[in-house]
Amino acid sequence: MERNEKFTLLDKVVCTYIFIDIFILPSALLYHFLGSFRNYFAMISFLGITFCVISMKKNFNLRRYLVIVILIAILCGLVPSIVFVDRLHFWSLRTIIFSLIVLILYKEKHLEMIVKAGTLLYIILLIGAFIGFSYAISGGPPIYEFPNPDERTNYVFLTTCTNLYISQVIPGMTNIIRPSGIYDEPGTFSFFLCILIAFRVITGKNDILSFFMLLAGNITFSVAHYIFFVFFNLYMLGKYYKKKIFILYIATIVLASMFLLYQYYDIFDRMLFRRLQGTALTENNRSVQVEGCLRILKNAPSLFEVIMFGDREIEEKGDFILTNPLGPLVYHGLLISWIYYLCMAIFLLGGIISKKYRFILWAILLVYAQRPFYFLYGASTAFYIIAVTTINIIKNKLTLSKNGQSQKQLAPYFV
Repeated sequence: MERNEKFTLLDKVVCTYIFIDIFILPSALLYHFLGSFRNYFAMISFLGITFCVISMKKNFNLRRYLVIVILIAILCGLVPSIVFVDRLHFWSLRTIIFSLIVLILYKEKHLEMIVKAGTLLYIILLIGAFIGFSYAISGGPPIYEFPNPDERTNYVFLTTCTNLYISQVIPGMTNIIRPSGIYDEPGTFSFFLCILIAFRVITGKNDILSFFMLLAGNITFSVAHYIFFVFFNLYMLGKYYKKKIFILYIATIVLASMFLLYQYYDIFDRMLFRRLQGTALTENNRSVQVEGCLRILKNAPSLFEVIMFGDREIEEKGDFILTNPLGPLVYHGLLISWIYYLCMAIFLLGGIISKKYRFILWAILLVYAQRPFYFLYGASTAFYIIAVTTINIIKNKLTLSKNGQSQKQLAPYFV
């Protein structure tokens, strides 16, 4: 099995790069203090990994379909980039191609090391989130402020960042924050935590630890996080309902929910429930963005051009409508965004075929539906890793069905 192979120096380099790319490079703190370091890091890494791909002559299992996807992506993406001299398409294409090339060196066994490092990082960040949250509600002011990449202000509360805090709205609590760890906003913090939990499930890591990490992640008050949490619980119920631990698991969910709602109902009401009722604390909610995309498609002088190449004036219009399932189509057009919709279809199909990972794959599908970052640092690499893993799950599931073999003969994340 590939998982039991010895780790070479190249394996360790690839694991380190993927870990940094997914969990560290998207950091708002890193962007603030090091600025364009991310671009230099990506460029140098791209040259180094490309050299490794070219120089490897043995012990290299090339995924032919991945090479075909890369070639198609380059050919399709260069059309709008060159014909329209479009910066938006060019930079998006660059990140997509680079993430796909990284996958040429990626092996399933790499995910083990990435998960270990990611789990340690997120335990630290979640502890920091609770410390910062407690510090804020007890009256502590921000100890530092800095601009996010989108120019919104990010505040540091001791051990966590946040771009959203509200003062003196609940009696007895001075500040209420939505912790965002080292990222630009709470939704991003939750987004990468959900990706990590998906990685943990795929690699067969301890589900109890994953549950408590997700439970702790609810402190972000992200609607998408709560949805992912529900799907994770469905996965757990399907896996453990015949075991004795099932009763303990149900009791933990019920008691934790009752305690949190009783103790902090005002906070949940202000930060979550009102948003579900339509009283949003922030702008750019997904329903408004979907309506914006549909409006652009409806009013387009040439519907074919927008569908194929995207709305090339979208940045000048100042519309922010990317974070919804139609965003990639309107932003980039099908010549670039086809790979996003292909991977989303793979997640959907994987959930249909694999009963074991159904709810996790569908949860990932929903996460990337509301944050379709298939072309941004970190999120894109994770997106394609999960897609490749899902393809393996589908292939091996179909092989098992065809040959009538036992699922236990394969590694956990191949079933």
